[in-house]
Amino acid sequence: MDQDRVRQRDRLHTMVTDQQRTQYRTCDQLADRVRTRARDMSRTAAGKQLNAEAMRQDRNQLQEQIRTMDQEHQRMMEGLSSDQRGFVQNRSRTMEQIQSRINTRLQEMDQELAKDNPDQKRLSNLAREVERDMNRWRNEHRQVGDDLGLSS
Repeated sequence: MDQDRVRQRDRLHTMVTDQQRTQYRTCDQLADRVRTRARDMSRTAAGKQLNAEAMRQDRNQLQEQIRTMDQEHQRMMEGLSSDQRGFVQNRSRTMEQIQSRINTRLQEMDQELAKDNPDQKRLSNLAREVERDMNRWRNEHRQVGDDLGLSS
């Protein structure tokens, strides 16, 4: 990191509010819950016999958790100053791309679960991909927190 960026980061660390830290932590906890639910769904789908209705319920809960996490993340980002937002702009774009991939995988899950005989392996793989994408999203989120001093 060049000296100007280090100075800017250090200056931004002093601007952090308690509300921003709270929103950051809440979002991080929500992301972890989403990741855990996706992992559990992958394991369930890989089991001996798929209960499609239970899987649909899990998928609905996963989608709701993702929606809640995204709303909290948006509130956090809206609460940042323009300098703070500018400093993490590239990470924010990356997170939006990851979120888009997660939404695509959820749509694919919907399509698979709409079938009379859903493919367990496909559902397990989709859930595993959501888990991986959530890990990537959470890593970017944590880097935003480090960059802005929200995680301290």
